[in-house]
Amino acid sequence: MAQQRVQVWQDAQQSLAKAAYIVRGQIDAGARSRYDGARLTLQEAQMKMQVAKANAALKAAQSKAAQVAALPLWQARAEGTLQTLGAQQLPEFDALWSEASTRLPALRSAQAEMDQARHKIDVAKRDALPTPSVGVTRVKSRNDGSYTQWGVSVEIPLFDRHQGAIDRARMEAEQAELRWQAAQQNAQADLYAALQQLLLKRESVQAYEKEGLSQIEPLKQMSGDAYRLGQGGILELIDALSSITDHRLEYLDLVKDYLDAEWQVRLASGNVPSVLP
Repeated sequence: MAQQRVQVWQDAQQSLAKAAYIVRGQIDAGARSRYDGARLTLQEAQMKMQVAKANAALKAAQSKAAQVAALPLWQARAEGTLQTLGAQQLPEFDALWSEASTRLPALRSAQAEMDQARHKIDVAKRDALPTPSVGVTRVKSRNDGSYTQWGVSVEIPLFDRHQGAIDRARMEAEQAELRWQAAQQNAQADLYAALQQLLLKRESVQAYEKEGLSQIEPLKQMSGDAYRLGQGGILELIDALSSITDHRLEYLDLVKDYLDAEWQVRLASGNVPSVLP
């Protein structure tokens, strides 16, 4: 977005330079006072400062991107046009949820916890089964000599059937299932809210492109014509050019909000690119 802001201020500087050509021509012809020239020179100085600030912000953003990517010499640059963003097809909630249910770490953790708790029920049931034990004893006798005695013993659970361990495992499994259901509901709510925000942000971008950006060029032309024909002063001309720049910056803010909303949808659906070490 910093790159686009630089472009906006550079375009504004070029528009001001074209206006300066008209103003100085009017002054040379004696149709305008030197005040117009002085006021315009001041505006040009302020514009240079804004361009310099935008370039500094761009350099800072590029350095941060290079730091994150672990590529110190990388000069990141964005390509394409922002006006194509609003035309993107929004994904359906059901399609996003089918992916999110297998991607989100919170859901995977809750699922694993529930599976482990259910497995403990089977373990407790197996532990409750009587386990036979076999014993072998070598017996020596003076009269009969020596012989081997075999024995099998089985625990008969008359009083302790290990039902307490089974019930405890079942209770833990039920609690784990409730936590899994809660995680599912929270994840669905977060995804739905993020998708609705993305829809609203996209509508704002599209509306501004249709109703706001389409008026920029006519406004620029009318402001120059009005000054040239003596129907407007230098302040009106500067104000019109500043208004155009403000509108373009407002559009960038809307696009940034849209991109932030798109990132929130990615987070809510677990569609986050992995970072290689």
